[in-house]
Amino acid sequence: MSADREEGILKRPYRMIEDAFKTLKEILEKEDSEIVQSETKTYALKGATLFLVQGLLSLANYLSIIKDHNPLNYNDLFLFLIRSGIVDKEYEGMLLRLVDIRNKLLFAHADEDIKELLSFLRGNFKQIEEIYHTLIRAIGVS
Repeated sequence: MSADREEGILKRPYRMIEDAFKTLKEILEKEDSEIVQSETKTYALKGATLFLVQGLLSLANYLSIIKDHNPLNYNDLFLFLIRSGIVDKEYEGMLLRLVDIRNKLLFAHADEDIKELLSFLRGNFKQIEEIYHTLIRAIGVS
């Protein structure tokens, strides 16, 4: 694969994640009641969260390929980041919860409680940003 093509592949999730962070920051500044009562804001919250998690998984997958790891599933992909020392073990529960949120949002097999999602994102937003920047540094994308 050419270096230009590889860089383009890496920049797509980067842009997707940056856009998701921007959208989530705007939404999380609002009161819960304003978000819950608005179908548009609720949909934006769910969509931005899904894009954020999927983008992080894409970056994690790239790192796993570089290190010749074959993940069994998305949980294994995030656990690989911890086992390989890329991400600190303290984030394990949060990363696994992100996979659970992704699955619920994507497959709608169980409704994700919006207030619970808001609480999780507000409580972990800085840590998720930190993980994102850690992944970007590990990959070497600027």
